[in-house]
This record gives sequence, structure tokens and C-alpha cells, in this order.
Amino acid sequence: MNKITIITDNTSDLTNEIYKQNDVVILKIKAFVGDKEVTDLSEEEMFKLADKEGTLPKTAATNVAEFEEIFGKYAKDSDVLYIGLGSGFSSTYGSAVIASESFDNVYTIDSKNLSSGIGLLVLKMCKYRDQGLSAPEIKEKIDAHILDTKRVLMVARVQDDVPQEQWREKSTPLAIIAIEDQIRTDAIETINW
Repeated sequence: MNKITIITDNTSDLTNEIYKQNDVVILKIKAFVGDKEVTDLSEEEMFKLADKEGTLPKTAATNVAEFEEIFGKYAKDSDVLYIGLGSGFSSTYGSAVIASESFDNVYTIDSKNLSSGIGLLVLKMCKYRDQGLSAPEIKEKIDAHILDTKRVLMVARVQDDVPQEQWREKSTPLAIIAIEDQIRTDAIETINW
């Protein structure tokens, strides 16, 4: 059985401790507040800067060359599974697919998710790897789980000076439900880690 390396990006919302415990490699997607790169800032520092600048953080897609470098590093000694920000949210996944074509043992999975939805899939991948499944078997199982995986959005705060129409433009349906209905309990799924 080949060793399997699981790679995800930092949008999967798991803690560094969980990544380390599960031997998951993290690819950092670049984040910006205005023209300032904030990739290495803590979430708290990033949002303080965003408040100060009056703008929301944005990401920049990882390019093909960056994926070729990281895939090449791990594909020498193991099969590689990559899952990250879904194709509907970023062109990062497309770059991963193009880069994976240079390797026979790199498998990409379109999470069709973001945030904790990716994190849940990463944890399932780790479970399957630890059970001894091969990389193609894990990919097949995760592809089957994707449509059943739900995103969970936690709204930390709502600023009084942000008009409701601005939230509607920039928020997911769950965020709108949470804001308008002050967190309707039947709309939020609690995940027991």
C-alpha cells in the first residue's frame, strides 16, 4: 500500500492542531485586505485590519506552478490527494487539476464547498486513509460524500452601520437567515467533532 499525503488549503477551517494530528499538508491561499497581503495574519488581526480599511478580505487563486511545486514535493514518495476551495468559489481548483496532469499519482477532488464543509471532507479523507483505503478509493468515496456535505457559517458579529442590502449582496443564504431571523435554530446544523 502506498503512503498517502492529503493536501488542503487554509480555507478548510480546521485548527493547526487538527492538521498536525492528522498529518495533513496545508497550502496557504493568499489573502488580501485592500492591497495588503494578510495571509500570515491571524483571523483576528485580519478582521481588525479589514475594519480599519473598511473593506472585506479577498483571496488570490493559487497558480499552476505553485501546485506543481507542492505536488512534486510529495508525489515522489506518496500518492497525493488534494481537496480545497470548491471550483464554484475560486479558480484554485482548476489550477490544481492542470498541475495534477503532470503526475500519475496525484488525485484532485472538487469539494464544491468552502470553509467547514471542506474541513469535514478532509477529516473523512483522513479516516479512510487510516483505514487503509487507496488514494483512488478515497477519491471515489469523497466524491460520493460531496453533495451530502453542508457548509456551516458562523456569524461572529453584525455591525449596526452595515445596511441590510449590503449583507444580502455579500452573504450566503444561511448568513441572511441568521441575520434576519437572529439565528433561527432550525437552519443551523451543529457538528459534533
